[in-house]
Amino acid sequence: MLPEDIFPEKSARTNNPEELRELLATNSRVTYATTDLASIEITPDGMVRWNGECLPFTRLFLESSAVLIGMPLAYAAKIDFGLFKHNFDQRKEKECCGIKLCLSRGAAINMCRAAYYPARTLDVLDEAERQIAGKKFHEGVVTDRGVELSWVTEQTPLNPRPGDTILHGLRISNSETGGRSLKASLYTLKLACKNGAVLSDEWGSARWTYDPRVTYKANLAHFFQDLGHIDAKVPKLADVCQRLTNEPLTDVDSVNLWRRVRAVVGPQAADDIFYTEPKERKRLFNQVRARRDPLAAVPTSFNGYEIHNRITAAAKEYDFLQWRRLEQIGGSMLRLPTEN
Repeated sequence: MLPEDIFPEKSARTNNPEELRELLATNSRVTYATTDLASIEITPDGMVRWNGECLPFTRLFLESSAVLIGMPLAYAAKIDFGLFKHNFDQRKEKECCGIKLCLSRGAAINMCRAAYYPARTLDVLDEAERQIAGKKFHEGVVTDRGVELSWVTEQTPLNPRPGDTILHGLRISNSETGGRSLKASLYTLKLACKNGAVLSDEWGSARWTYDPRVTYKANLAHFFQDLGHIDAKVPKLADVCQRLTNEPLTDVDSVNLWRRVRAVVGPQAADDIFYTEPKERKRLFNQVRARRDPLAAVPTSFNGYEIHNRITAAAKEYDFLQWRRLEQIGGSMLRLPTEN
């Protein structure tokens, strides 16, 4: 569905907070233009026109155009741009609503509904420097689709296996261009290979709220208040990591985990991550399907800790969205024990 000269999306990484700040304030600075969907015109040369304005657009902008008119993305990706534009022009009047265009680097990066009001990442960074004590800034990843910021604690490393040092910390995700809203999660970093993992919400999280009754300042304050409680369950992390090193995955867990990875990177890459051949993987699937009790499970040769490391290591080979999702899948394997 893409025109030939579509505006390229951008991605940058830095472990320098000042470089990150400069990036957010200049090349990645986002502004907004408000109009309505019916006023939007997209052209075959990769431009969007509205209210007398004209800018190039990115793939993300085109994807949001499909979503706003109710066109499935899988279908939109297959059709040529002429048919895509025809569908958009036919439906934009019917689906007309107020929208904000997210603008950066002289291009339209995305298009959101008019009520969209995200946290400003520079404000988050300013507040984080004041409130995140005892943690060192590790990395900032800035893209047109979102931002990921990581901090780690160096004073209390975990050592689940000889030679493995794991630091825990915080991962803050945000987007000013219509992506994931502000969220903080517990984060781990394996030092030897820089594998990162974002833990699930059961460990604690902080989120941005879109409640219109809450002011921007109060929203930000509430977020950092919740963020201050995320470390509460960290003392349990050492035991969870240690348990995973000695825990074989069950066939049910292996099948479910493989499916989640497959959804992100495809079946061949998922097999590569699990070090398994398609024939063996299919045998495992058939074994689970044939069992009369769907909740019953038997151990496999897959070690939980090894698969966790393979998933988080593989994440670094993929683009922003896949990298982020694989770090989340790897982190979900660090499960809190069930309390009786």
